[in-house]
Amino acid sequence: MARSRASLLPAAAAAAALLGLLGQLTFLAPSTPSVGRRSHSSVVRYSGGDSVPTGLVYPSPEEKVKTREADGITLFSTHAWKDDMTAILPATTKLDHAPVMIGVAADSGCGKSTFLRRVLGALGTDVKPGHTAIGDMLTVICLDDYHINDRAGRKATGQSALDARENDFALMGAQIEALKQGKAVYKPIYNHDTGFKDPPELIEPNKVFVVEGLHPIYDTKARSQLDMSLYIDIVNEVKFAWKVKRDVAERGWTEEQVQADIQKRLPDFAAYVDPQKADADVILRYLVKLIQKIGGPFPMITLKKELTLTGSKSGATLKQYDMDWMGSPATVVEMDGEIDMDNMEKQVEEIEANIVGLAGSPNELRDAIRDAMVKLKTSPGSQNGTGLLQAVIAMKIREDKLTGRSCCRLTPDSALDHSFDLLTEVRYSGGDSVPTGLVYPSPEEKVKTREADGITLFSTHAWKDDMKAILPATKKLDHAPVMIGVAADSGCGKSTFLRRVLGALGTDVKPGHTAIGDMLTVICLDDYHINDRAGRKATGQSALDARENDFALMGAQIEALKQGKAVYKPIYNHDTGFKDPPELIEPNKVFVSLHPIYDTKARSQLDMSLYIDIVNEVKFAWKVKRDVAERGWTEEQVQADIQKRLPDFAAYVDPQKADADVILRYEPSDQGLPYLKVKLIQKKGGAFPMITLKKELTLTGSKSGATLKQYDMDWMGSPATVVEMDGEIDMDNMDKQVEEIEANIVGLAGSPNELRDAMVKLKTSPGSQNGTGLLQAVIAMKIREVYDKFDWPVSGR
Repeated sequence: MARSRASLLPAAAAAAALLGLLGQLTFLAPSTPSVGRRSHSSVVRYSGGDSVPTGLVYPSPEEKVKTREADGITLFSTHAWKDDMTAILPATTKLDHAPVMIGVAADSGCGKSTFLRRVLGALGTDVKPGHTAIGDMLTVICLDDYHINDRAGRKATGQSALDARENDFALMGAQIEALKQGKAVYKPIYNHDTGFKDPPELIEPNKVFVVEGLHPIYDTKARSQLDMSLYIDIVNEVKFAWKVKRDVAERGWTEEQVQADIQKRLPDFAAYVDPQKADADVILRYLVKLIQKIGGPFPMITLKKELTLTGSKSGATLKQYDMDWMGSPATVVEMDGEIDMDNMEKQVEEIEANIVGLAGSPNELRDAIRDAMVKLKTSPGSQNGTGLLQAVIAMKIREDKLTGRSCCRLTPDSALDHSFDLLTEVRYSGGDSVPTGLVYPSPEEKVKTREADGITLFSTHAWKDDMKAILPATKKLDHAPVMIGVAADSGCGKSTFLRRVLGALGTDVKPGHTAIGDMLTVICLDDYHINDRAGRKATGQSALDARENDFALMGAQIEALKQGKAVYKPIYNHDTGFKDPPELIEPNKVFVSLHPIYDTKARSQLDMSLYIDIVNEVKFAWKVKRDVAERGWTEEQVQADIQKRLPDFAAYVDPQKADADVILRYEPSDQGLPYLKVKLIQKKGGAFPMITLKKELTLTGSKSGATLKQYDMDWMGSPATVVEMDGEIDMDNMDKQVEEIEANIVGLAGSPNELRDAMVKLKTSPGSQNGTGLLQAVIAMKIREVYDKFDWPVSGR
């Protein structure tokens, strides 16, 4: 994955940027569509149909009978296809150039409609009303149309429209690719008024397609066709305020009903919608930032200076700064507050004069921004960064030279070659836990921070003067270490899982800040927090925030350990909240690193990565059980604590599951909590040695019983095979039932009854009665399998 740079800017500026993106494409001049040479007399074309329910639900026997294949594409009968329709067909409209594809991803109610009006204004075009908005230059594809089931069907499956299983990504990807190639398609229709799937409609090629909805960046194939992608990112506090204002006024809801609706959508939003912002080229984040990735197709803008505008009640400031956005370096242009609407034209002109990178003649761009802003003066967000940055993005869409853009990704930095004289190295074992009194960033910290061998040693890490980040090792290995990454939120059962790994490897570790044994070392990446607890309080940022973590040092040190070198790893002391002096870590046969999938360089060193994924409903139940008993909290306090962490968790932790090789996912059982449904989601072709089941298995004896089954699914754009356990085994009959499960698993390398013995050994550990313990034990055995297979010299890796 490329590490690219991004900057954050207000919403009218965003629309203006979009306009600029398209400006250098000569084919956007009006032209008369021409009829192709191929005869289409045999092609039947429809304009849609009456809105009537199909009465079908996917998956079901009735749906399966009527579903058919055409040209290698599955035409699900729930889409209300006519018998002689095909998904893709030759076009009657011919273009001189490939269409420009723009993807806009956002949750519902995030201002996509206003943004699209700004794009149309910037392009000087319009669209005709209809289910699909189509004009002479631009077509808007709403991806809700690719919901497989209608509203009644989703009620029957119990799945939301955000759930990947409820969306036909195969058809979506194939049709977006076809439109990009200048072909026509019969696109499904989801009728929001009736909740039914109407017969598909004919979509011909156009110069520009805006592909908008919940999932345009989610699917790999669809994403690969986009010339630029935008994610509209609204933090929960803002989203809640907006939805309260809308739903109380328009739907007569109470604030409690709005909150309940948001909470109900949250697990699927976090799983299927929000992770797209990691792959977007530009992110419009409220309050209000435009994130432009370096190396991406969005032509970056910057500010000449920080700008303060007065006249409104709040005033407005625009500033620029650097940050890390989900593993990519970013330059942020941010607007906080509101402009003076009585002096709008003059203030927008002042802002425009302060922007560097708005391509085009000064008068044209000034007038484009000002005219767009004045024309949409009464639209939502025109007084703040929403309108300004939307306008910039619209101009940038016209500007970019999309044709001929390279699709190559940046490669990780080359490995650093540190050749030190071992005799000159001073080695420390740590130090007393005392505060540094430093906060990053600050003048005091900057004075004491230094560079060593190309690595920044932040003084907040409490370095000794003659320490280095990387040094030659005294311990030598015959083979390269095996690196296993485990990513999860706090309180997700990592300790029990690590005990299972140690058992599978037949080894142990000594207690200490870093757990180290003869075979395995556990690296806790909390140690790479740049600030201590007091420092984070001063910055107002949580430990989950990427800005509070030293990913550059982390990536360099994990790479060095993989190469058989030693490192001085920072220490974050959880007991005191201070940063203790770094400790020496020598090479070992196996390293288990916690939270290393976020950073591109660290992730590239992993031989296998695991993400422990706990849906909010389960996480809340677990935290209530723990915090009410151990901390004396109320349920409301637990809920508030989860909500406080949620934005940073969604931004920096949860997206890692898209890049993990295997995901251990916890959901409520079909029988409800406290029983669990635990899924082992194995990416096909990934580093995790896959297991399958010989047959579906049902176990009785416990109150809930247990079922194990297997199926294929799409996991965030990657094909995956899932082994799922719902319910609990009979703990009085544990040996026999685990033995039965083990006999039903295919691909579980190990000695006979090893899984049973491992489970019995940790019988009293949390989760041993359900899929938590069982599938953790399976993963532990697979880690050993990975270790046994990796047999190469350090020098030849």
